[in-house]
Amino acid sequence: MCLRIYVREYEDRVVAIDESPTSAFTEGFSPDEVASAVSNFLDTHEGLPFDNYTDLLENRSDKYRREDAEKWFETHQPDLALDVTTVMKSRDRGSHTKAPLMTYALLVGRDLGNGWEHTSINENQVAARNRDPNTEHDEYELTFLIPPLLDDAKNVIGLDGTPCKRQWDLCLGHSVKYWRVLTDRERGSYIRDVLNQQIYQMSVHAKVYSSGKWVKLEKDRALIKGIGEQERMLPDLITSQKAIKQYQDENFLNTVDEYLHYGDLIGSNQFGDSRLGIVIGSPHYGDTYLEKWGAFANEVVKWEGGRGMDKEYDPFGNELLEEMRESEVLQAVMRFGRDGDGAKIFVSTGAIPEWVPRAGRGKVTEYSDGMKSVLNAIEDRTEWKSSDLLTDVEGRKTPALDSENGEVLSGRRVQGHLTTLCERGFVSRNKNGNGYVYRNECVQDAPRGLFLEFE
Repeated sequence: MCLRIYVREYEDRVVAIDESPTSAFTEGFSPDEVASAVSNFLDTHEGLPFDNYTDLLENRSDKYRREDAEKWFETHQPDLALDVTTVMKSRDRGSHTKAPLMTYALLVGRDLGNGWEHTSINENQVAARNRDPNTEHDEYELTFLIPPLLDDAKNVIGLDGTPCKRQWDLCLGHSVKYWRVLTDRERGSYIRDVLNQQIYQMSVHAKVYSSGKWVKLEKDRALIKGIGEQERMLPDLITSQKAIKQYQDENFLNTVDEYLHYGDLIGSNQFGDSRLGIVIGSPHYGDTYLEKWGAFANEVVKWEGGRGMDKEYDPFGNELLEEMRESEVLQAVMRFGRDGDGAKIFVSTGAIPEWVPRAGRGKVTEYSDGMKSVLNAIEDRTEWKSSDLLTDVEGRKTPALDSENGEVLSGRRVQGHLTTLCERGFVSRNKNGNGYVYRNECVQDAPRGLFLEFE
């Protein structure tokens, strides 16, 4: 992605920005910080028609009080400058240099109708207010987006392989021009033929791992251990910080070499010469993150239905979701084997762009109870017919199927399981009249728990 903007501060210089600066120009404040700073500001500045934070929120719809407050700002704080003098003189820890911006944002914020407010501060500076932040999740009440002063630069170039253009517009305070250097086909060829990456998709599900709530410990353990055994080396791992904490608690990070979480990726080349990588789960910072960026843009972003990979928002929300999810997963994948000598990367999430070439697809799976029953019935046999595994009792259960699940197996189901075992080399068979005679080749090696399966 390239941006060309006429700007002012860095005279005759070209400013380069690597990756989307979504957090570089934002600053958020908790409800307690906002309440304290605003109350202190109202208390220490005469002429404002509100006593404190609560009075402001409850009475800002009063036309006359609001107009008086707006006139006060036009007279005393027309530029909404940082209130450094008050902070330097005050002994109250509640004072804050950005108190004028906070107070003004609360005063004139526009209710978007989805629990958020938008405020245009000045020029390209905006504020987004969460009217009901979840303090248990440490959500901010008020977040400012203050683009950098670039008005003297000759050019500004942004480098981003997976850009959300409107987010770049908001971050820089300008409408940017966007050029794609490579087509999807060329990007796929670069990954496959230049970087020599072999990417295996190991799940079709989103596997949202940011909160740690949906981490599948046993499946992840089987995936990491299975890939290490298959490739005969310890893999490197990228997943969420919450997932890593759970892996540590369960003591199975000894099956990986090194690991990073999604938040560590920016600027990292730790896995540049890694030959085997695993990416587990996808990031999702919650609907609050998407709604906040919608509020920056003075738009309502809301969930419209669906779950996992089928989750849908409005058009801008979907753009933000792709930047947050698929783009972050791709950034993780691209950390391995960046030196061009190749890498195998196993990606356990469906949140990977469609254009990315797959060397294969697989999953962590487990045999059904019916298959396990067939395995139990044949593990001590040398040869048999499928009818030998059936009894004449009601329901025609296999002799070994006496668990509480009580799965009923027909002759056709038994034959289907035996065919699968033949295809996987655990059993062989020879034609005998109208049926087959099966032979035990290595049934004892067939997995009874979770295992890797590839298409």
